[in-house]
Amino acid sequence: MKIYFILFLFCLIGYKGNASRVASEESNPQRVLILHSYSENTTWSTQLIHEIDSLLSSQYPDLHIYIGNLNCDEPSNHSSLQLGLRAALWQMAEQEGETFNVHTDLSLASIFPREVKPDAIVLLGDEAEAVYKMLHLVMGKWKYIPTVSCAVFEERPHITWIPENKPDFLQLEPNKNLLVKNAVAKAFKQHQAYLQYMGKDAIPQDCVLLEGEWFYINRLPNTKIYSRLFIKENLEMMKQLMPETKEIVWVDDSYLKTDYTLFKLKQEVGKIFPQARFTAITHNKLNTDSIFDMMMEPVKNRFFITYSWNTNGLYSLRPEKTLDSLFNQVLSCPIVTLSERNLENNNYWLGGVHFRPEECALKTFQAIDQILKGNAVDSIPQQTLTHAETHLNMTALKRFGLANRVKTLKGDLVLLNIPPSFYEKYERQILGITIVLFLLAGIYIFFISRRRFTKAMQRESENYQRLYDKLHTIYQTSSLNFALYDDKGQLLFRITDGQKYTLPSDKNELFTKNLFSNPYLNKELKNQIKARQNVSCELEITFNNPKKQFFQLVIKPLEANVYGRACYMAIATDLTSVMQERQAKKETEHMFNYISESAQIGVAIYNILDGEGFATPRWYENLNEEPQKGVLPAYKQVSAGDREQLLAHQNKIKQVHIQQPFAQDIQVTDKEGTSHWIREYIFIKSFAPQKGEILVVELNQNVDAEKHRETKLEYLKEQAEISNRETQQFLTNISHEIRTPLNAIVGFSSLLGSCDNSDEISTLMPIITQNNQLLVALIDNILHLSKIDSGTFTFHFAPIELQTVFKNWETYAQKNLNNKSLSLFLELPAETAILYTDEVQLDTVMKNLISNAVKFTDTGNIVIGYRREKEKHYFFVKDTGIGIPLEKQKLIFKRFEKLNSFTQGTGLGLALCRSIILHLGGEIGVESAPGQGSLFYFTLSDKIE
Repeated sequence: MKIYFILFLFCLIGYKGNASRVASEESNPQRVLILHSYSENTTWSTQLIHEIDSLLSSQYPDLHIYIGNLNCDEPSNHSSLQLGLRAALWQMAEQEGETFNVHTDLSLASIFPREVKPDAIVLLGDEAEAVYKMLHLVMGKWKYIPTVSCAVFEERPHITWIPENKPDFLQLEPNKNLLVKNAVAKAFKQHQAYLQYMGKDAIPQDCVLLEGEWFYINRLPNTKIYSRLFIKENLEMMKQLMPETKEIVWVDDSYLKTDYTLFKLKQEVGKIFPQARFTAITHNKLNTDSIFDMMMEPVKNRFFITYSWNTNGLYSLRPEKTLDSLFNQVLSCPIVTLSERNLENNNYWLGGVHFRPEECALKTFQAIDQILKGNAVDSIPQQTLTHAETHLNMTALKRFGLANRVKTLKGDLVLLNIPPSFYEKYERQILGITIVLFLLAGIYIFFISRRRFTKAMQRESENYQRLYDKLHTIYQTSSLNFALYDDKGQLLFRITDGQKYTLPSDKNELFTKNLFSNPYLNKELKNQIKARQNVSCELEITFNNPKKQFFQLVIKPLEANVYGRACYMAIATDLTSVMQERQAKKETEHMFNYISESAQIGVAIYNILDGEGFATPRWYENLNEEPQKGVLPAYKQVSAGDREQLLAHQNKIKQVHIQQPFAQDIQVTDKEGTSHWIREYIFIKSFAPQKGEILVVELNQNVDAEKHRETKLEYLKEQAEISNRETQQFLTNISHEIRTPLNAIVGFSSLLGSCDNSDEISTLMPIITQNNQLLVALIDNILHLSKIDSGTFTFHFAPIELQTVFKNWETYAQKNLNNKSLSLFLELPAETAILYTDEVQLDTVMKNLISNAVKFTDTGNIVIGYRREKEKHYFFVKDTGIGIPLEKQKLIFKRFEKLNSFTQGTGLGLALCRSIILHLGGEIGVESAPGQGSLFYFTLSDKIE
């Protein structure tokens, strides 16, 4: 008994152990964390992450995969990087059930969750690897988690990378697990949390102090998959495509990977393009539009090269549609990319030579697979991606005239965006034209066939009429199938096909042996016959042959004792030919409706004398008519004038055979009350009023799209004429305004040359100088205004302090009072205001307004001021001068418009002010009355830093 009890205890303990082990495995699933350092706009990294995720999910369905973005291209200091890493790790842990206190867990060690840990970590990119390893000393147990560094370079700067340190690429070392300088420990020396964590025991374990600098031994279990940039291959590719290259321009943001790429590019570009000029431009938030302006310059034999820069205009003042139009139409130089990106829907990204993300994803998956199977990460060999593949945009190659040189390229070449052939490009148009031609041919054949059919039917009818006349006397009483039945329904005799029979009929004939057992009559009809009621019905019968026959059967009861034993008379008419003709007519109408709907053309054929005819649904829809047989079209939804013309044309057709068809565009109102343009054709098909028949064919089609195009063309024509008139007026005004000071300069210069009197010379010189200055100002204003209006002028935006610039404007106004007894005042808010705008252009506007105020004000005061109005910045210049009449206030902002033709000036100052303010995103205006002074003001958008 004791032995059994002991065995029972062992089984119970074994069962609990297995149950606890299973529960433990279910509560601790395998996890993989992917940390990357690229934005979502980076095509190759997004594709690589997707491939890794797909491979792992297919191999390990229960695996928990987490993806974290460290945003390494955004932070400017190491603290931001720590926050990015903390967010990625905490998000994984919180999804697995671990909780954190964001107010108390602020130490460096708290970055790494204590309860939830992944089984393997993928570090995608050099920045992600550097950010993760920089906190090696505070990882705790995380330092033993195997890591796979994916798509990293084979060498790295000697100094560990953080945002505060500009990497020194002149001192590179192999990217292996070696003794490296701990710049992070040095940067955190003053951090109290770090000092508290390090303690006395932690420093000797991982850190070494050499010559006053901290070093640490990287003990992280790690394997690497190195990637190459293929810079040399890309430059050699461009050498084949553009051998006459004179300039190469690098454009990209500044972070670790792009800086390293630029360093390597500078080493190779001089070897392959020794005669070409190389320029490197670093993109930031302030120079986006300047870069775009430089790229739009019409320069030949130049190409741009970048690693991960995007042309989406994140910090541009131009709208996205404008940028897309500039790059697809104005850009004259191709852009080469050193990393894979989406080349669809554009014609300016040329492409380049890159490694294959699929190969990198496969190697990464293989390394993670070995880790998850329990293999030591140190046993996994490090690998290098060496296979290159060239991806080129065929649309860009053709745009920049490089398509003919593609055949000179070697290696794996993939051409994308290959333009479609002529048929592929115009497939719909060709198909539409073909359908229309087939429809027209079908309509033509239909009318021809109908005419021939009508004539054939007429001939056949005449033949039948002659045949009937000949046989009428022979079969007067037996032209129809006829039968008599007695009171019990038994057949007495029958006449079939003109022959009399007294024997009972076969079962396959219409007249059966017994009327009440006829299989072709239903129970209701038989009951009506027994009740001695007249019966008339159509029957569809199939006899020995598979073809159906149709009969009109009439059964009439006979009076008793009048026809002997006969009590029921049955008459059967063969309707097979009539039904076949009716079916053929339905099929023809169905085909006609299909053709009409396919061609979007409504068709109606009717007798204009009685309204009988046929019309397709499209015809009713175009005219918004209700289908009605035997009724002429009333055109109730047609506009009044068009309806009168249509009804008048109907009357003319009824009265006289007019040859001229009706062809006109009419307006029809649909059910929603919207007016549509319908193209209407009416012509006579046959004219036989003596027979009561005038067949009319009416076609209609919706032409709204065509009318819209005509209206748009008229509008564009008007705009072109207005632009031409404005250009002519502008040239005339320029000629007049330049000639006036030029004549003064030439005239007084001639007098000066023949004058010996010093007093006269003193009088003439200021006049010549003044007109020369006026001419220079006029030309400067014209050039300035032309550059702004043409879009070639570049505005430089920067934050400015308004109190400072207003002091400068006050000084400028004091110097230009010209000894007038005027008082000058400033109206500014007490708080300091910062405006993000173009300071030079704002200065030009204010000085023009101040100069005008001084010029037209002799006594009183001038007020220069600024205030905030909601989300706008409001600037103004107010004077007590002569004022401006209301009718001239709308004209003074136009070019060469002067309030007083005797007052010296270019006539372009206010026009230039208006153009500048509009391009700065603001509005400008004036409030004035004659004799009461003027208030010139403008507003700018709220762009305060």
